Amino acid sequence: MTAPTELDEHALEANWKRFQDRARRVTRTAINRGILVRPCRCQKCGKLPSPRKDGKSAIQCHHPDYSDPLHVEWLCSPCHRAVTPVSRHGLGSMPGSSNSQAKLTEQAVSDIRKTYEQGVNGYRRLARQYGVSIPVIKRVVNGRGWTHVE
Repeated sequence: MTAPTELDEHALEANWKRFQDRARRVTRTAINRGILVRPCRCQKCGKLPSPRKDGKSAIQCHHPDYSDPLHVEWLCSPCHRAVTPVSRHGLGSMPGSSNSQAKLTEQAVSDIRKTYEQGVNGYRRLARQYGVSIPVIKRVVNGRGWTHVE
């Protein structure tokens, strides 16, 4: 069974993801209808990036606050990455609990490793306890998953 704090974190993460999706959808609609106009220059550094292959501006839309979807900053890719970093661990995926798909937290991973080392629980019991699959537990225990956690 998952601890209540982990459930709360997952609920918050799911809610946050809905805010992000809604903000992006509202912004995309506003751009398509001409309510928002994508500028050619970055609002932060003032650079004029090369246009995309389809000829449109390469300036990206950044939401400082997802609850206000039409309040956006128009940034070039380097400035956007400085404000919203992307992990080097994969195709835009963030490591650990900062990944929106994560079911575990860093604390849970640490607890799983300690519990397994003590010989208290096996893979199956740990998987049931934390609500993940047995292969996930194996990767955590063997150090092939969640490598950033000691």
